[in-house]
Amino acid sequence: MHTLHRKGGWMWDGTYFKDHPEWYGVALKQDKETGEWVPGDRDRSILCPTHPEMRKQLVKEVDEWLAANYPTRRSVSLSPEDTWQHCNCETCTKLINSDDARTASVLYIDLINHVANALRPKYPKAHFNLLSYGAAFTAPKDVKRFRMAPGTGVAFAHHWRNHGLPIDCNERFLPRFLAWRELCDRFLFWDYYNNFHCTENPFPNSDILGPAFKFYRDNKFDGGFCQMPFARLSPLSDLNYWVKNRLMWNPDADAPALIDHYIKGAYGPAAPHVRRYLDIILHAKRRQRWVWIGDYVDDTSNFLSDMDAINCMRAMEAARRSVQNDPNKGRRIDVDRLHFQVYHIGAMRYPDLIGPAKAARYNLRPWQFYVDGWKREATSYFNSREFVGNQQLSNENQQLMWWTRYFDMIKDTAETPTAWPKRQNLSHVITPADMTGPARFSVTNDAAGARAGELAPSPYSTATGEDAGLRVGSSTNATALGPAYARLTYGWGKGEPKFMSPNWCEAGFTVESNKYEGVWYVFSNVRVSTTATNDPAAAYTGIYAPWHIGNQRVKKSKAEICSMRIERTVGDHAWRLACLGQWRLRPDTRVWVMPGVVNQTHDLAVRNFTLVAPEVFEKDITLENGIGSRRFGANPGLCTGAVSRKRDDIDRYDYHEIDCLSTNQPSAIVAAFPNKNIRDFAASGDKYLFARVRVLASDVLLGDAARIQLVMPGPKGTPERVVDEIAISASRGDEAWQHVCLGRETL
Repeated sequence: MHTLHRKGGWMWDGTYFKDHPEWYGVALKQDKETGEWVPGDRDRSILCPTHPEMRKQLVKEVDEWLAANYPTRRSVSLSPEDTWQHCNCETCTKLINSDDARTASVLYIDLINHVANALRPKYPKAHFNLLSYGAAFTAPKDVKRFRMAPGTGVAFAHHWRNHGLPIDCNERFLPRFLAWRELCDRFLFWDYYNNFHCTENPFPNSDILGPAFKFYRDNKFDGGFCQMPFARLSPLSDLNYWVKNRLMWNPDADAPALIDHYIKGAYGPAAPHVRRYLDIILHAKRRQRWVWIGDYVDDTSNFLSDMDAINCMRAMEAARRSVQNDPNKGRRIDVDRLHFQVYHIGAMRYPDLIGPAKAARYNLRPWQFYVDGWKREATSYFNSREFVGNQQLSNENQQLMWWTRYFDMIKDTAETPTAWPKRQNLSHVITPADMTGPARFSVTNDAAGARAGELAPSPYSTATGEDAGLRVGSSTNATALGPAYARLTYGWGKGEPKFMSPNWCEAGFTVESNKYEGVWYVFSNVRVSTTATNDPAAAYTGIYAPWHIGNQRVKKSKAEICSMRIERTVGDHAWRLACLGQWRLRPDTRVWVMPGVVNQTHDLAVRNFTLVAPEVFEKDITLENGIGSRRFGANPGLCTGAVSRKRDDIDRYDYHEIDCLSTNQPSAIVAAFPNKNIRDFAASGDKYLFARVRVLASDVLLGDAARIQLVMPGPKGTPERVVDEIAISASRGDEAWQHVCLGRETL
């Protein structure tokens, strides 16, 4: 844990700060006039790791503790506070700048080596551990100089990832893990399986436990700790605890079978309904690939649709009915704790559910019914022996009651259905003139002119400039200079922060009230170059969104809801049209692009962002002059190999799937455009082609897990020709649907 200077840990500031402020770190403060971060005062929340007298006292404290506890207790944590701040005194800054990574980790490695070298001769079996987190997040570059001493190790924590995916699916995790692996012989993990902002929200992570522990075992981790949900009212926390514990004993155990075993054994007659709830939330995150499941997020609408929410409530209501006469009191209590989801979802998503509930013939009670039920069930839990046994582990009471402030905030608008402004256009193109970015953000023109992937003003929109829509027709208005694009300039290896920061190197646009507000498919037209042979994330494009409960904005609440990786290979400098999926864009939502942080990249540019109405992207639509869109599925008669038809029972649609493991013969899913519709539609101009695909990959971070081709008939008497061939990226454990753009073509 964070043991340096905390009460109960080492060098508690309450004991030493008054007499020895020089033992504590010089924190950064922001200059009010320039906005620059500059060294400020001594901060009692951080130590100065290089101060010799502080080191002497720290060795003394650790020595006294080991003398009293060794060898029964021999693991010593020497980890900084939960903060990005570190000491910026002259000595510490000099040590940080001596390594190319310019990371404060060198301060703590140097400190822990000093303590270990002083005490290991006296306590040869002691372990001295550093939590790689906060200021100690990044490993130094100089492996030889900053090699960790014998008897030391790193506990590896990784918050900055998608918590709906297995740990090894994250492209930022693997290089960081390998860098730390070079520095030490003892490796631990600190993993997160909780939503720390709202542990009561549905959290789709039960399926990532199995892959995680196989990864830790295969990569020879010595042990670790899982930070699990704090409250019993966290949905399926009991299931996740049990499955996690079984897998830590045996990582080769069948994780899905363990989940089924626990649900059947624990919930009895309610098991089918609990399984239904779990299936809904796991299915929800797979609906579109680039949804971001964060562990500090209040909202659920970025992955859990309105109908998902209603069906979760239905499942939990059915679960409670099924055990109301069950003689097993423990089982009834377990189901009651799960049934809390009905009140929680009902209270916090109520405005979203009013219309869908009516359409689905779901009996949605008045909003106050769910608020009263929420408070009643929470109070019942607080007064139970379950809570008494857990309250020492976390401040559950305070956390849960903190949520009641939202009820007061929305009580006047809770029963007002969620509303959106009337759509004026079916699409919008946001050009560089309407983008914002940091100081090194500039607008220039593409000397090569218009290229495939360009999204330009629409002939069926009366708007111009910033409100111009998606052009479906052919390119006619590219200027002699070519279309404008926004370019970001940044320097690797020059001490710049490599973290997602609008003040560093991020460009995009911000949604304003009644301007771009609505439900849209979102596209980024991006170009970037990489130095890596295969770069899984040469750039990112995504969305930050404020939290709304219906039409009510929750103040000071904004989170990442979407993050898409832009893959590149060295030498690929082409523009690519990236589809982020369908999203709700409220005022103050920001859509952005930024450089990758794994490999060195350059020349990141964005030509435009485009918003397209779902009715255009999801349905057949015909507009003036025959312009519009067409959807078509696989043609079973043309498919080859082991292709079968499947059914999505939650969203209720059919799809086709290749069983790649049952045959060695070539297999392909083929979708042929119906000839009876092609002539008039094609005559209206060029078309953008997209395929909605899902790949269950055999390994992580594959850039070429599958391929998609656009095949055109050749001239009479000649073979067909492949016009476009696009590699589809996928990752084991990331089995969600995605939209892949084949480009802009004449059909």
